[in-house]
Amino acid sequence: MMPKIRPMQQSDVDSVYAIELASHRAPWGRDILSDCILVGYDCRVIEIAKEGIRKIVGYTICRNNFNICHILNLCVATPEQRQGYGKLLLQAVLSSLKKATINTVILEVRPSNVAAIKLYEQFGFQQDSIKKGYYKDNNSEEDAILFKKILNANK
Repeated sequence: MMPKIRPMQQSDVDSVYAIELASHRAPWGRDILSDCILVGYDCRVIEIAKEGIRKIVGYTICRNNFNICHILNLCVATPEQRQGYGKLLLQAVLSSLKKATINTVILEVRPSNVAAIKLYEQFGFQQDSIKKGYYKDNNSEEDAILFKKILNANK
């Protein structure tokens, strides 16, 4: 069965939180994930069917303000990575913006996350700037690369 991308619901938060905990050095809290749904951010999950059971394997959270979509979080469960789920999530986000007034998409990524950087570049994102010390976790800091993609300057 094909993966299904759908809006994230409150009932999904525990599954999303489990992926968040396993995937990030500085994971968002469960309450933050829940609040993203409550405040109306564009929150989506991707689920697959394995042995007749639907399982969430990734998610994305975006904040749309004025003409900018800020991808705050795009994550695929570690065991499910490199199977195209991140690509499907990113494509779903970008496709949904075609009819909106959004003309710019931005996101931050760790320089050490080579797979994510390759994915974003494949979709036409370009490095815009560096945010020094953006990621602070485990008594260390890492810069963030701010990536930007212009969708349509005429919007």
